[in-house]
Amino acid sequence: MLNITFQNFAGKSIPTMIKDDFDLAEFKKVVTAAFESTNGYRFVVDGTQLDLEHEDQFNEQKSKITDDKTIFVLARLRGGGFLDIATFIDIIYADLPNELKKIKKTQYQCSICYLNNKCIKLCCSMICEECFTTYFKSKNLQIKCLICPAIIAPKDIFVTHEFIASLRSYEELQNLLKHIDCQVCTCGALVINETMYPKQRCLKCSRDFCFFCNKNWNDETMRHSTKYTCSSGNCYYETMINFNLVKFAYSPDLKIPNRRCCPQCSTPGGYDEKCKYHTCNTCNHKFCFCCLLTEPECTSKYGGTYSTKCIEPIKQDYTIFPRLNKT
Repeated sequence: MLNITFQNFAGKSIPTMIKDDFDLAEFKKVVTAAFESTNGYRFVVDGTQLDLEHEDQFNEQKSKITDDKTIFVLARLRGGGFLDIATFIDIIYADLPNELKKIKKTQYQCSICYLNNKCIKLCCSMICEECFTTYFKSKNLQIKCLICPAIIAPKDIFVTHEFIASLRSYEELQNLLKHIDCQVCTCGALVINETMYPKQRCLKCSRDFCFFCNKNWNDETMRHSTKYTCSSGNCYYETMINFNLVKFAYSPDLKIPNRRCCPQCSTPGGYDEKCKYHTCNTCNHKFCFCCLLTEPECTSKYGGTYSTKCIEPIKQDYTIFPRLNKT
């Protein structure tokens, strides 16, 4: 039997079990026991929306459902609970000091502050408790080795099962929210947008809001007729794909977009005024802020260097952002 947990749109965790050799019918049976029906919900695991309508597709996806896996349950918006990200982070920050006290430490020189202190082994290096806290927060609660490229799983550092589970849920929620059709209402409801129009009503708190910038709906400043944005002038995804041109620090005649979304993972990044090539902080993909190609591709296709113009900046569109619901 596999232990799985449903995290539903009312903020409730529902632990249950399913047979190792389950099929679509068995999965629906387990879902129905927890939620009475599959209607009105979407089920997401590891960023993939499970297809409960087509058995062949489900059979290809079910390998993602492993022991101790969390399955997110999203309410469908046609026209949600979850803590919002900020609250989730606050809870993890509050629990972190006590969790660090439980980790085995060794007297050693810290790789960051160079003081001799009680240190935590972090892959190839040793790091003191104070520096670990700062480093952990700066890396968006990811544990990356200070020397090699390795990303360390929380279970290889932390001790308490509940804290590890919180970090895993936070990571999975973050991965969900990278999808343009997924949002967390201010009440904590996790919802999916099936029409991609901005004006939506939360099924939990009945708030009318712009799905894409999560602001209360205002008929005077927002428009419902355009997909992906409320056209308020400050809607999140619209802002991410638009840019202003700024002067290059070492060549005033060259103008570079002040922000771009990574072509590989869609993470937004800002221009540092030093080079037209940008390395994404999330996936380390290096690309040109003008043509959006990798540095070797840009150099090969257009010639020039980091400080010369290749082409006029290419405009990005909403297709750069992943979607859960691809139908």
